[in-house]
Amino acid sequence: MVWGVVRTGRSRPPTGVERVNTSGPADKAADRFAFLDAVRGLAAVAVVVEHAGELCVPGLAEASHRYFHLGPFLLPLFMLVSGFVIPVSLERGGSNARFWAARFLRLYPLYWVSLALLVPVYRVVPPVTGFDPADGWHWLANLTMCQDLLGVPHANPVFWTLTVEMGFYVFCSLLFAAGLLRRTCLVAGVGVAAFGVAGAALPLGLGHRFPAGYGFLFVSALFGAVCYRVRTGEVPRRHLTRLVAALLVVSAGVAYLNFEYLPRPAGVQGRFTFVGVFAPWVAAFAVFLPLAARPPRLPRVVLGLGAVSYSAYLLHPLVLWLMPTNLPAVAFVAAVTAVTFAAATVTYLVVERPFIRLGQRLARGKRPDRAAAAPAPVLRKAA
Repeated sequence: MVWGVVRTGRSRPPTGVERVNTSGPADKAADRFAFLDAVRGLAAVAVVVEHAGELCVPGLAEASHRYFHLGPFLLPLFMLVSGFVIPVSLERGGSNARFWAARFLRLYPLYWVSLALLVPVYRVVPPVTGFDPADGWHWLANLTMCQDLLGVPHANPVFWTLTVEMGFYVFCSLLFAAGLLRRTCLVAGVGVAAFGVAGAALPLGLGHRFPAGYGFLFVSALFGAVCYRVRTGEVPRRHLTRLVAALLVVSAGVAYLNFEYLPRPAGVQGRFTFVGVFAPWVAAFAVFLPLAARPPRLPRVVLGLGAVSYSAYLLHPLVLWLMPTNLPAVAFVAAVTAVTFAAATVTYLVVERPFIRLGQRLARGKRPDRAAAAPAPVLRKAA
């Protein structure tokens, strides 16, 4: 879920991985990273369609949770993209301070706008989470984007993934400060091991569920970083293959123990089954890894979807709640999708893009001289 797009020589999506340094033409090099925009853009469309469909098609939500839910498929894709570009952004900026200034301007202004829009929305519809619109502390905690850590419900149910992403940013910053950010295979291997140990110890030893969804998202981001190192030639492909094989075995065990072995809880989480979670996890990697290894040429409109994906992700629940529900299912899904991306385009142009450009100017700054730069191709900057 890293929010930005790739610029190519012919079209100019407004944010993201702007150029790569290679020995070949810049346009051709940039095209090789355009798949990141395609992944985020198409995943954002799928999120909107899935949520709209579950709201208007009887039985769809229960069936998808049981057999193949798009959440465990799409969200790891977002995190794989984050892992691919965020560590590089830190390295190329050369400073945690510049990185966090750019990240803050990239994420928080639009996040706060989406939070402000909930004030009038919650006068019309009630929250679907435990969030209390009359509680000032709930609003204040949600301003931080870390309300999970404060024990406060999310004002918007999709906010929870942003907490995971912020945690990944902090983790990368710590690795960068310790000089370990390039040790991606070691870090990913430790991540897989920790995921397996925690995912088995809690259900087997204490009879409690491990938050496997959170854990898999975090591990997915680590694998995104390994994929980038493979693309630059810093890591042999066989290392990635071995890590993926280990993750496949470990995640199968974690998914079984937490979604089949233990009794299912009440509510939405109780709908998930082993198949409904593990199959999407596998599918996310099956989609991302070939794209990262051999990215296809993509139409401009697909890249453009990546530009507004963050706005679409934050705004689509509001559109869902306000859209008339007496429409036929197909018309409802189409209307929600169209209105969401129209609104997302506006907020992108008015809110996101100006702050992205400001953050990019800050991130340029005065960078330290690097005699030993990473092998080409290297991202110049990532949003």
